[in-house]
Amino acid sequence: MSIIMQAVDSGRPPLVGARIPDVSVFDTEGHTVSLTQLAQQGLMVFVFYQGQWCPWCKAQITTYWRYYNEILGAGLKVAFISVDTPDVSKDYRDRLEETGVKLPNKERSNKIPFPFLCDPDRRATQAFGLSRQSRERGTISKPSVFLVNKESVVTYAKVGRDYADRLSHYELLEAGRTIE
Repeated sequence: MSIIMQAVDSGRPPLVGARIPDVSVFDTEGHTVSLTQLAQQGLMVFVFYQGQWCPWCKAQITTYWRYYNEILGAGLKVAFISVDTPDVSKDYRDRLEETGVKLPNKERSNKIPFPFLCDPDRRATQAFGLSRQSRERGTISKPSVFLVNKESVVTYAKVGRDYADRLSHYELLEAGRTIE
């Protein structure tokens, strides 16, 4: 069995060198977004997070937001994906923007520069092999980061062992530098 077949057919997360599953999610306006089409825009960083209720997720989102210029400068485009519905994700993004974030140069930003994508039917979460059961929340996603090139091939993958196991922005930048 090839790596590509393993990644899509076994319910395990895609390995480095495998193509991502050809699945679609929604943006916060309810429009369908194909992850493989999104990957065609350049080196994409798909960050699967548990949901708007998760404080660890908020910390990761705000950290990536704070260092977004560095991340963008490394040639990476970020998209966050949760099992939340579009209206919940939109409300969450709006609440984060109301608070804003202090950037490294001491300025403030009140505009999140990356999309929040929604997987309320859990198709992407399941296709990526990231489903995790929560007593309180039902099926949620394991916190994970996939760097994906224009050909929809995974060039870096990190699947968190638990809710606190996250890829820091430093580790993301290092992973981006190792991609050719």
